[in-house]
Amino acid sequence: MERSRRRRKKFILLLTAAGIVCTAVFAYVTVRLYEKRKETEALIGARKYVQSEESHRFQSETIEYQGKTYRRNSYVKAILCMGVDRKGSMLDTTTYTFGGRQTAFL
Repeated sequence: MERSRRRRKKFILLLTAAGIVCTAVFAYVTVRLYEKRKETEALIGARKYVQSEESHRFQSETIEYQGKTYRRNSYVKAILCMGVDRKGSMLDTTTYTFGGRQTAFL
């Protein structure tokens, strides 16, 4: 009887220790993921700020490049034609590597 109590106590102690270790690992991983997410959000915010500055630069009618002044031609249009060669329905979702072959003409 005494032997089974000792085994039970050891088993409960082992389960408690395993639970504490699992909780600590979970907390560590969660904190690291949170920090990485915050870093990524900061990078995205910085990128948006830089893009808004660059897009503001091209809103004027003239652009100066390497000492020459150019006037924007608003009649030039860019059209993208893209074909996807794929068997089956285009409504099916797949990974990007199995989507089909693409051809683009600018």
